[in-house]
Amino acid sequence: MSDSGAVPPALRLIHEHWTAHGRPSQQPAGWFPQRWTARLPDHSEFIKTLPSPIGRDDVTAEFAGGEADDGAALRAFLAAMIWGHGRNGYGAYRTAAILRSAEHAGQVLREAMRTTRAKGGPAGFEYLARHRLRGLGVAFATKYLYFCLPADAEVRPAPILDRVVRGWLASHVGWRPRLDWHVDDYSRYSDLVLRWSNQLDESTGTVEYLMFADGIHVTSQWADHNRTTGTSNAGSKT
Repeated sequence: MSDSGAVPPALRLIHEHWTAHGRPSQQPAGWFPQRWTARLPDHSEFIKTLPSPIGRDDVTAEFAGGEADDGAALRAFLAAMIWGHGRNGYGAYRTAAILRSAEHAGQVLREAMRTTRAKGGPAGFEYLARHRLRGLGVAFATKYLYFCLPADAEVRPAPILDRVVRGWLASHVGWRPRLDWHVDDYSRYSDLVLRWSNQLDESTGTVEYLMFADGIHVTSQWADHNRTTGTSNAGSKT
């Protein structure tokens, strides 16, 4: 992988097609509220307030506000997990297991949010790496960290890093960041996305979304059938 930080040609082309097609937003995720209320009865009243389908903006709204307490962090975490898992059949089970794995889960999530807001995404990632919640992997942990930061935050970003994005990076940049809580890899990824976002004059969330969309071939809706840049291998959104 080159350390120049220049936007890859594939990402520039994706960005051009996306812009030409009116900058479409990511489609909201459908989900099954009954599965989540059944698995997480203590949070059922909150879960019932979430829209179905649920979009990034809906989750962002759950993270808005001032200093979070344990309850607010848990509700925000649930919103991020519901959005991230969507219609898969195991999201509610896995999320309930994560929260049952530690009596102090709310405290960990609260401190991860505070650390991320104060020091940036890599610091929040390092905190979660040191205070692991059993069953919470990098892909869904970074979904939570991503929403912890407001759009105008002046700290290092917390972009989502899952298998789809990792596959895109491997195909187009020649680098496959680790998904086993390797702090240096996530820090490098955060800085790379930030550099690309500055060059494209887009948010870091947009850069991550464009890589993800290309990884799952959403960009076929934006591009010519004659596109010759190649495609990346899409992995599962986990």
